[in-house]
Amino acid sequence: MIWKQALENDVSSTVRKWLFKTGSLSAHLQLLGPFTVDVLFEGYWDNAMEKHGNSIFAPYPFQHTTLWVRRVRLMVNAEPVVYASTFLDKKDITGEWKAVAALSSTPLASLVFRQGVLREAFAVSTIPSSHFLITGFSKKALPAVNTPQSDGLAEDYWVRRSVFYKNTSPLVLFECFLPSFWSIDEKD
Repeated sequence: MIWKQALENDVSSTVRKWLFKTGSLSAHLQLLGPFTVDVLFEGYWDNAMEKHGNSIFAPYPFQHTTLWVRRVRLMVNAEPVVYASTFLDKKDITGEWKAVAALSSTPLASLVFRQGVLREAFAVSTIPSSHFLITGFSKKALPAVNTPQSDGLAEDYWVRRSVFYKNTSPLVLFECFLPSFWSIDEKD
């Protein structure tokens, strides 16, 4: 996986607009229709860094191999349009970021867009529909999720990575735009 902070000219202006849209993605999605957050999983993911650390988290080293994960579907008009996955170091879910564990179906934006939280520049990439950010982390940790099949719009899904810091504790957020998102945006 190659992360980029800019895109080539052959990427559509719509894709570029959404991947680099600042502020709360949830707030922007609310403008497209009735919006909800569907929590798919919250809990610890053992050996996460051993399985995927170099491929998606670098250069953000977590101190533990076990991470705390929150995985949600962002829904517009009762249709999933974005899978979002939040990763925290095991120590931070009871420390700097303990409020994340109490979010339930409240958007993460309610915590990360506060004074004292810093956000790094976006990094973007594409991932195949078989990637764990789309399908789930492991059969043991997360039940299977029915994901939209590729409908010819794209072979890969666009994903953006944000890193938020509260003091020196990172929260890594991945937002995967599903093919259904682009058709909803076209209606706007």
